[in-house]
Amino acid sequence: MEWIRDPERRQQMEYSTQLLGFTPDSLVDTIIGDASASVRRNLEAAKRKCAEAFDGKVDAGELDAAFESIESRCVEATERAFYKFGCYLRTNVLTVPPEVLLPGDELRAREEEPFNAGDLAAAEEKFSGLCQKVRNAKLERAMLRNKLAGLREVRRRQEAVIERAKKLAEEAKVARQLEKEVAALDEKTRQVEKAVGEMADGVEKRANEAKRRRIE
Repeated sequence: MEWIRDPERRQQMEYSTQLLGFTPDSLVDTIIGDASASVRRNLEAAKRKCAEAFDGKVDAGELDAAFESIESRCVEATERAFYKFGCYLRTNVLTVPPEVLLPGDELRAREEEPFNAGDLAAAEEKFSGLCQKVRNAKLERAMLRNKLAGLREVRRRQEAVIERAKKLAEEAKVARQLEKEVAALDEKTRQVEKAVGEMADGVEKRANEAKRRRIE
């Protein structure tokens, strides 16, 4: 790269080569070579097709000369187009921004950077602030854990109360059913007692009538 006279362009070329692992010019040359080879292959195939189609109608030498002229123009146009494309790539794509340092240069820049006590104090202050944030986060986490434990205990007690309420409701339902059955039994008892009383009155009445007839 010594042939590049512009220092900035030479540095950019060196940076691009270190970052990409190849020179941008080599990539552009490869693209141009592949494109030109593709044009030649396609023209060769077209010439064979034309030779088969115009066999005996067109002189082979004239056909070769015509395709040589076409190939020369097509290859020249292809190389010119891809050369412009390569210039665009070198300028806008295969470049390293000036604010970006490669790993080796970044390490060297750090080594050459002078010691600054102010930066150290700022770093210590920042570190202390981070430590305080960590302590606050731990305290907040402990508080949240305690709150969660309290909520779980409240939920457990509520579930126990709900379970007892369900049992009481079931017992109350059974009690109401028993009351209904007792009331029905009392009603039947009164009816039986009434019937027994009526029967006793009838028996006593008939006995008195029989006694009176005997006396008469």
